[in-house]
Amino acid sequence: MEKNLKLMQDAMLESAKVFAKLCEEHHLRYYMAAGTFLGAVRHHGFIPWDDDMDFYMPRKDYQKFLAIKDLPKNFYINHYKTSNKFINSPIKFENTSYKIERAIFGNTEEWNLFIDIQPLDGYPDNKLKAFIFKIRLKIAKLRIRFARLQIHDKNNDMKKNRGALEKIIYNFDKIIPISKLFNFKKQMEHLDKILMKNDFDKTQKIIFGDSSYSLLKELYDRELFKDPVLYDFEDTKFYGVKNYDLYLTQLYGDYQKLPPIEEQKGKHNIKIRKVKENESQN
Repeated sequence: MEKNLKLMQDAMLESAKVFAKLCEEHHLRYYMAAGTFLGAVRHHGFIPWDDDMDFYMPRKDYQKFLAIKDLPKNFYINHYKTSNKFINSPIKFENTSYKIERAIFGNTEEWNLFIDIQPLDGYPDNKLKAFIFKIRLKIAKLRIRFARLQIHDKNNDMKKNRGALEKIIYNFDKIIPISKLFNFKKQMEHLDKILMKNDFDKTQKIIFGDSSYSLLKELYDRELFKDPVLYDFEDTKFYGVKNYDLYLTQLYGDYQKLPPIEEQKGKHNIKIRKVKENESQN
């Protein structure tokens, strides 16, 4: 398992270096996010058991990155608009030189190796507009939860592996198959439309609206994302917010405290292999 995780982390690091170089060449802003940033601050690299990488980009930069055509060989930008595999909004920056096996709601699927690139959007300054925004965001995310049921086979153990709300949705949908009313891509486009109404560079607060945490867990003061700095990460450096303590405390609480030994494991049950020379890399 250790050898598999090391290969996974080396391959993700290779992808992240290519991503950062593309951002530099195209003058795009990015920041390490979530466990990737925690790893940079606490471990100067990967959290030892981590099996994914996450980055933020302001929406304008995110859209520009999504449109890049001159990618290095074996790298590909994938998104919910181009693939039915992905059940959330981030760009998947894929390295087609590697294949990974992921456990998704009990199914094992083989994908290209990827890192996540997540969009940051503005959040309304006006209190009434913010209240309406939160309601629209809650409804949009609930509709997406139903739509996801159409992507994954409900005969697997999704019910066992998801949280309380997902179990309620799952059971309700078995009685009244409301998920058939929702097309996943259309629901994601609707969510993006809501989020893109507020410009990252013109509001006092910013948000990652498709967070897997609670609705406003990743709502931040925009000042936090001004003047990013480089942090050591393994044998390279990536950008992150200057006030790392404020960001990581909001997301994790006492982020310097290690989790119990039994929780020190990857989240996705991933296996990885190098693609053979004569194998299709699509």
